[in-house]
Amino acid sequence: MTGYSDKSMLMSAFTAGTDDYISKPIALKEFSARLVCSKTSMANQSRQHGAGYFRYLDGT
Repeated sequence: MTGYSDKSMLMSAFTAGTDDYISKPIALKEFSARLVCSKTSMANQSRQHGAGYFRYLDGT
């Protein structure tokens, strides 16, 4: 979350590795939607990692 609105600060943040941002003032519906997306993305990554791990263990 940031109070900065300067586009150069935003570009610096993405260059440094951020993958999302939300600026103030926070819109609660947008914030909630971003949380749901983040949770879904993390769950998908977890499943993919786990599937790869088990493939490795059984030799396929």
